[in-house]
Amino acid sequence: MLEARELHCERDERTLFRGLSFTVDAGEWVQVTGGNGAGKTTLLRLLTGLARPDGGEVYWQGKPLRHVRDSFHQSLLWLGHQPGIKTRLTARENLHFFHPGDGARLPEALLASLLALERLFRDDVHDGSLEQLMLLPVPLPAVVLAKVLAHWTVTGLPLIILSPLVALLLGMDVYGWKIMALTLLLGTPALGFLAAPGVGLTAGLRRGGVLLGILVLPLAIPVLIFATAAMDAASMHLPVDGYLAVLGALLAGSATLSPFATAAALRISVQ
Repeated sequence: MLEARELHCERDERTLFRGLSFTVDAGEWVQVTGGNGAGKTTLLRLLTGLARPDGGEVYWQGKPLRHVRDSFHQSLLWLGHQPGIKTRLTARENLHFFHPGDGARLPEALLASLLALERLFRDDVHDGSLEQLMLLPVPLPAVVLAKVLAHWTVTGLPLIILSPLVALLLGMDVYGWKIMALTLLLGTPALGFLAAPGVGLTAGLRRGGVLLGILVLPLAIPVLIFATAAMDAASMHLPVDGYLAVLGALLAGSATLSPFATAAALRISVQ
């Protein structure tokens, strides 16, 4: 049974419908008619779980649709079109409206892993430890690799461990949680490796935070784009293999090249 209770929806500063309630039982069908802009497609998107109402709730078999989207979508056949950008919302608000708790918040979780990177090598440069490490028989790129991985275990790994709790609080299904955990597993170390050369270049500066942001953020954008796209696709149960493959390639490439680039940057900082 599909049920709508007190649905309320607004688009571009006008109310499409308010207090809309109905029930569709097995064997019944409903035809929705109305003029252009009346809210027909919007209502269908709400009933299929592809959008969220401004008020009210959609229920499937007596349970809120947002909690059982996985089982509901297995019984759903949907043909439709994507809506346009809502002009009354900002870019961030558009993301949060269509996918609250999914791809819209993933960039924030990924960028959180970058917050402590500024001090990754700074203390080693200032107290002379880095020069001592350079004198060891161990190659400097190997030292860089170890420090980046150690940083990831402190900043990135906790995000992955806490992801089931986050998914539960945000009302995500099991499939969405698995994809979120995979994107974090691939994205957080990739961001660390991509940012490491910039951290090495600014390690000898007293206030290199602004410069570090200028160097690191352009490199982080591809990871954020493909991670968010994977979560958006997962929320609609579309294939995500391509997005995860790109994230894996970014991780493999950055893990291979970044230690050597970072080692060269650290030698410049020491000199």
